Amino acid sequence: MTTIADEGLEAESEGSQERELTRIVTEYMPLVRHAVNRIVAGSTQSSILQYEDMISCGIQGLLEAQRTYKPDRGAKFSTYALPRIRGAILDALRAAHPLPRSLQKASSDIERAVAALYADLGRTPTKAEIADRLGVRLEDLLSVSQATSIKVLSLESLADMTVNGATEKLTEMADEDPAIDPHSVAQNQILRSQLLDAIEDLPERERQIIRLYYIESRSLKSIGRAMAISESRASQLRHRAIRRLRSYLSQELAEAA
Repeated sequence: MTTIADEGLEAESEGSQERELTRIVTEYMPLVRHAVNRIVAGSTQSSILQYEDMISCGIQGLLEAQRTYKPDRGAKFSTYALPRIRGAILDALRAAHPLPRSLQKASSDIERAVAALYADLGRTPTKAEIADRLGVRLEDLLSVSQATSIKVLSLESLADMTVNGATEKLTEMADEDPAIDPHSVAQNQILRSQLLDAIEDLPERERQIIRLYYIESRSLKSIGRAMAISESRASQLRHRAIRRLRSYLSQELAEAA
């Protein structure tokens, strides 16, 4: 029979668990954003997906890592969590951008191998180590990785790419991602340049909001006060600017294809 005291203990335990989950999400949200932005930087195909949806998927991967993490295995939590965060995001991207069954399996095999090697090595595995784990040639691994990558146009990634201090801190939280190669970095630099050009072409108020919100990390409430408009109006202008930028970048990518 459950007593009032038992119910009180259960409620206290649930409250403690919720506080711990909130702490984990708050502390490691930069790592989730880092994972999303690295996927953006290392991808080669084109598809516009919602950044917020990927963040939500990354949080689910983070919480799964928190449930299964074993400190006695020696790996840092951030090192252990990163492949699970990436895996959750990539699963959502594949669902939104279906691949042939053979490529889906190959991609899933790679993600599982990366996660297992993270746990065994306590660091990011190299491409050669991943290929060896799977028993395939390095060239075949790279081909599959390129064929299954997805380009995500994200304005939010601009902040991570342009604020060097923040990027360096994120790099300290997680080891170098093996999915990034010089060609992908060059592609990302081109995309960043196109995005900056597109921002300059925005109407003045939209351009100002984009810079205040994404570059200076100001809240919509603060932006509204600075521009003498309501918070809801600032939000409307931000969404309008994002739609313009996505339309512009989609056209640029289509012309380059």
